[in-house]
This record gives sequence, structure tokens and C-alpha cells, in this order.
Amino acid sequence: MGVPDLTDRDWLYGSGQVSEIEQTILWGIRSGHHKSRNFADMPAFMTREPYKRYAIDPLTPGEIHDVVQYIFAAQHRPADRTAAARGFALYLNKGQCADCHTTDLRGDNYIGAPSLLDDVGLYGDASESALFASIAYGRSGVCPAWSGRLAPADIRALAVYLHANVE
Repeated sequence: MGVPDLTDRDWLYGSGQVSEIEQTILWGIRSGHHKSRNFADMPAFMTREPYKRYAIDPLTPGEIHDVVQYIFAAQHRPADRTAAARGFALYLNKGQCADCHTTDLRGDNYIGAPSLLDDVGLYGDASESALFASIAYGRSGVCPAWSGRLAPADIRALAVYLHANVE
């Protein structure tokens, strides 16, 4: 429900190194701290102004459905191939999805854009309806900054613990 599984190897920010985990704990994600990671948000494509950082055209529910079908086809899941072909064009062009999730759908863990090639769902169960909701309504989860709230040694200990306890 918007909180990543910290026991798998599917990292949103970085590659799971202790120092990267420590930075996330220290400064957070979209926490408001000036050292926080805040490079991108998932646009809310079914709204009049999908993205606050720059102009992106909204998508219709049908277009969002087509993008979902494209993602499902890329994941080798059952998909409507005609809709997926339309979705591919939307993904690359009007939706500007490749800007963050890359042209090969592998994502960009520097900015926190997840890979779309697996069926790992940060918000929901990676179903068609969960993916549709993320595209339609956007996502911009927050991880608080713990700097000044936890001792530096405790932050390091948490980072080491998380790193050591992945599958």
C-alpha cells in the first residue's frame, strides 16, 4: 500500500548498498528536507494537470487501459495485443512514461522510478486495476527524514540490518 517491501532486492532508490539505504533513512524521500530525494513523482494522468513540474497532457481512461495492456504484454502476462500496440505509442510519446521508466521499461532507480518489467506492485497487487489507479491518480509517497530524530549509530544500524535481511 505504498510502502516498499524492504526484504526483497527491488530497490527504488539506488541498488541496495548500505550507504544508499542510510541516505534514505537520514534524509527521506519527498520529506521536505533539503537533502531529501525528490526528483520525480508519478503523474496523475486522469487529472486536468497531471504533473506540477512540467506540462504533460492528460490521458483518457481508454488510453490508460492501453498503456496497462502494453506493460502487461512486456511482462509476458495476458494482454490485448491491439491495445498494447496503442499503449506502446502512448508510453513513448504522449504519456512520456519512458522519461522515468526508460524505453525498455527497466525504470530508473536514481529517481525512484520502478521497473515495469516485473509484477512487483508498490501500490496494490500489480493487478490491472492497481496499475490503472497508479497511472490515473499518480503516486508521490513520502519517507520521513530521520536525521536529528535517531542517533547516527542507530541509522547506520538500521541500514546494515535492512541490507543484511534481503531475500
